[in-house]
Amino acid sequence: MKNRRTVLLAFLLIACLCIGIGYAYVSKDLKISGTATTAVASIDVEFSAASIKSADSTKGDDAHKTAIQSASSVGAPGDTTISFTAAGLTYIGDSVTAEFTITNYNEYAVDIKSVDAPTLTAFTVNVEEFADGEDGTTVTGTTLTLPAGETETFTVTVTLNDASANKLNETFTVTFNASAGTPVG
Repeated sequence: MKNRRTVLLAFLLIACLCIGIGYAYVSKDLKISGTATTAVASIDVEFSAASIKSADSTKGDDAHKTAIQSASSVGAPGDTTISFTAAGLTYIGDSVTAEFTITNYNEYAVDIKSVDAPTLTAFTVNVEEFADGEDGTTVTGTTLTLPAGETETFTVTVTLNDASANKLNETFTVTFNASAGTPVG
């Protein structure tokens, strides 16, 4: 009886082994190839604040500087484009500076590739360069990496360089280009 049980157990073991080897022999490897891509549905970065910061004049007095600052304006924040009206510039060298804040509302870092403000012949437009910040922002070349939930402030200064152009009030459009940053981790 014991011998019969051993033979039966050996037979079952050999049968299982044969089935396993047979299955491995007839089965094929499944190979999948292709490219997987992911995309960010939308990037939620916008101007969150804007204000006229200062005015300056090489010939005018303090009242003239105040008049420039009062006459100039910025549009309402809330998009990637904002208007900046430089007004009351009378003398060559008169300037007005606006301060803008960009906020990253995403849960990931974004790259701010550029901030653009067009230059017209009667004006010089200077966009302040970004600088590394204490809040984790970093600058590589001309790209600012803005961490999730952080803000970055920069200024745009418009200076009158040709008073004969009769353009004492000029509206500029300030824009920035953002893309999803490099994932961390």
